Amino acid sequence: MLPLRALASLLASLSALSVLPASAAEPASRVAVSPIYSQLLAHSLPGGFQVAYENDSGPEYIREAVPLGQTVQKWTQMITVTGAKGLAANPDATPRRFVEVMAAGFKKACPDTFAAQLVHEGNLPSGQPAVTAWMACGATGDAPDQLRSEAALVTAIQGAADIYSVQWSMRGAASKTAPQFDDAVWGPRFKALMPIRVCNLVKGEKAPYPSCTNPR
Repeated sequence: MLPLRALASLLASLSALSVLPASAAEPASRVAVSPIYSQLLAHSLPGGFQVAYENDSGPEYIREAVPLGQTVQKWTQMITVTGAKGLAANPDATPRRFVEVMAAGFKKACPDTFAAQLVHEGNLPSGQPAVTAWMACGATGDAPDQLRSEAALVTAIQGAADIYSVQWSMRGAASKTAPQFDDAVWGPRFKALMPIRVCNLVKGEKAPYPSCTNPR
């Protein structure tokens, strides 16, 4: 996932994640909810994906899910959740600024085949400001024989104290030209992650965190 980072081993904190069926009508989709610093973050996890990696380094949280049979080292699609502890206290650290910084990372990796588009800006149903943007590289990689395309739909959310993101990334064959946003491809993915919800922690509550998975 851009920008490139070193992978660490799985941590015991993975057990804090709760994944449960969303409803009887949608058996393939689950609700994934995690306590991330000051709040809970929940979203729909589409069928066919499994959580493969989770790490809480203190100031930064990350969780990655990939299609069944794939790994965080080799994947075609990835759904990533991140949390930046205390970042919301910085007045310059808005959801829009978050996606702009991510897009700048893509552009640096592929200045000749970079593309980006704002998809949505507003509040989540749970009330938090959020921005969704699509960004892509036509060709990126560590070596000429490892070039690939990569695109991501990124939703950044401003929590009470922290900044969160939910990202759907996809890799494919490299292209000499910049990709174009295709709503027929990314629109259903955006909907498949919904509802994204940020909830307050409830003292003593444990997984599956019913206050967030089944809010009144």
